[in-house]
Amino acid sequence: MNKYRVLLLNAANMESFPVYPYAFVQVAAVARRANIEVVCQDLLGIPVADWPETIERLQEQHEPAMFLITLRNTDSMTYGDYQLNSQGTDSGKAYFPIERTKTLINTIRALSKKPIVIGGFGFSILAKELMPILQPDFGVFGGADEFFLYFQDIIQGEYCHVANLLYFQGRRLWPIKDFTSPPQLKLNTPRKPSRI
Repeated sequence: MNKYRVLLLNAANMESFPVYPYAFVQVAAVARRANIEVVCQDLLGIPVADWPETIERLQEQHEPAMFLITLRNTDSMTYGDYQLNSQGTDSGKAYFPIERTKTLINTIRALSKKPIVIGGFGFSILAKELMPILQPDFGVFGGADEFFLYFQDIIQGEYCHVANLLYFQGRRLWPIKDFTSPPQLKLNTPRKPSRI
């Protein structure tokens, strides 16, 4: 099996309350089991204007097979985090993780033809709604285990069998599933206690 390397990026960290991206630990561990190296970069503290230079440097240095993006949070639930400056624009302090992630995807697209994959808790809870907005090549709904298990197939364009991989065929999102309903468990009917 070929050894692959991917770049895992985070553009959704919150400046006023930064948290180490959990995906940097979890995804890297799952990828290692599949012999895939993960290089992580949190864009916290890097101005958006410097993202092209940062992405270009990372791409030249690591030669990734894909760009992975984690979107853990889609909001902060705090009104003040969404206030714009007096000119009505984002001063960089407001928290817009979906918009920042979209900007990151556009930045990568301008610099590379490598596939872009998005995942993470925030993405997974709104996968069907976020795919058309963010326009990645693929979305991973839920855990990354199967994605890495079939990584080489995905690279080769054979990905229809990957259960939790979302992608577009034309304008249509595949696979077509109801992502809001949990799987139904079939429980055995409890037995009546026997009489003594």
